[in-house]
Amino acid sequence: MGFVTAHTNRVGTWVQSELREERIVGSHWDVDTRDQQPVDDLISSYAISTAVSRKPPHIKGDHKSNYDYWRGVNVVTKDIPYILHDHYVNPVDGQTSNYDYLRNEYISLRHTPFSASPVRPLTVENAWNESIVKALLSLQGKSAELGNDLGELKTTVEALAADVMKAGNFIRHMKKGRWRKAADDLGLTLRAFNHDRGKTLANYWLSYSYGWKPLAQSMFDIQSSLHEEIERRSRLIEGHGTAKVNGHVEFPYNDFEEQGDWAASCKTTLKASISDNSLRMISKFGLTNPAAVAWELVPFSFVVDWFIPVGNTLQAMTAAQGLTFVGGWTNQLILEEINIKHKFGYMTPWTDCVDAGDYQERSVGFRRDVHSDFPGTKFYADLTPYSTPRALNALALVRQLTK
Repeated sequence: MGFVTAHTNRVGTWVQSELREERIVGSHWDVDTRDQQPVDDLISSYAISTAVSRKPPHIKGDHKSNYDYWRGVNVVTKDIPYILHDHYVNPVDGQTSNYDYLRNEYISLRHTPFSASPVRPLTVENAWNESIVKALLSLQGKSAELGNDLGELKTTVEALAADVMKAGNFIRHMKKGRWRKAADDLGLTLRAFNHDRGKTLANYWLSYSYGWKPLAQSMFDIQSSLHEEIERRSRLIEGHGTAKVNGHVEFPYNDFEEQGDWAASCKTTLKASISDNSLRMISKFGLTNPAAVAWELVPFSFVVDWFIPVGNTLQAMTAAQGLTFVGGWTNQLILEEINIKHKFGYMTPWTDCVDAGDYQERSVGFRRDVHSDFPGTKFYADLTPYSTPRALNALALVRQLTK
């Protein structure tokens, strides 16, 4: 299974067709000549669709913004006819009405190209929702990292400010002779402080003149630097979420064996800027989403989360708080492949399949939806532990319970 090339890149829906001929070759008993006569006849002739290309009209954008887009390509990559052997020998005389034919028939006449798809839409929708939830959680994680950095900066500046205030109070009390208060500023008793007041005053005067005073005078610059740092760190951040699913189906019918394989990939990209870091930090600790906290208190909720990450979805509901939406989109790529063969061997006492033939068609579908705001979250099933219908059934149940 892989990509296929479109037969055209023109806008619109374009279909390519090819001619197919089915023939019968062999011999049969001829009444007039009373002998076996050769046969080479055309049974049927018809056209089949071997390629379809679908492309939307061009959008004249600003070369910066993303826009909704889709593209579809279907191609018949193999169409080898199967061969049937028709035969009969008269049991009475071994000659009259005898025939021996080889018939070539195309599967594309019995199976209309591109009329069936092995893809399970609910499973693809599940991957779509999963990629959105993961992208929102990714945004939350990246903005939380910035929040931690800014928190550390704030702590550092507040510590410097506290030291400046302490030193300023000490010097002010020293100048006015308030020895007890000056001692309190240093955490000393008045007796210990009076023991060597002159040396203490000299040391702190030097400290004030050459250390604390310049630091105090530069506090405004420090505050300005902090503001600049916040502005710098509040640049665009991106969150990414990817989910992949695939499947295989087999459905034999009549004289044919059909298999279908498919794979889908959904990727969501969200861009945002930090608009309220304090709210972001609150959300980081789960204080703005009581629904998520309540879910964690439900007995055995972790067991359900193994199949349906309810906790992730609830957490993602508030992942965008404190963020300003800048842009985003979700891409979906689906690859499909169908293979069909005729059943080999005995069919009836007079017909056998001596060559199963080989039919194959491949399809590629792409879709991009651009988000105008942070997308809403939906529950999805985690198909990684067990890719079974039970997980999807549980998903449907949870969706009903949470409506």
